[in-house]
Amino acid sequence: FVTMDIAPYGMSIDEKNSEIGLFREINAALSVKIGIQIVDKLVPLKRMLTGLQAGKYDCGIFLKLPIFEERYDPIVEIRKSFDVVI
Repeated sequence: FVTMDIAPYGMSIDEKNSEIGLFREINAALSVKIGIQIVDKLVPLKRMLTGLQAGKYDCGIFLKLPIFEERYDPIVEIRKSFDVVI
């Protein structure tokens, strides 16, 4: 998995140097639900996009924006009012 480094959606560092963020929490919950351990890497948005296109990463969570809809096929919409897709 790859997560874009845009707070609060991507991971951020709190006062304890922990990686936190909304998409990080979604990825962790998904890992538990499907029973597979995942590696969730924090990268800048541009590196996330190029890494996904190059096959370096298998999955990412995006805000529902035209730039992502043009390039990627959503698998699931998390919540209609939140406009997030995996």
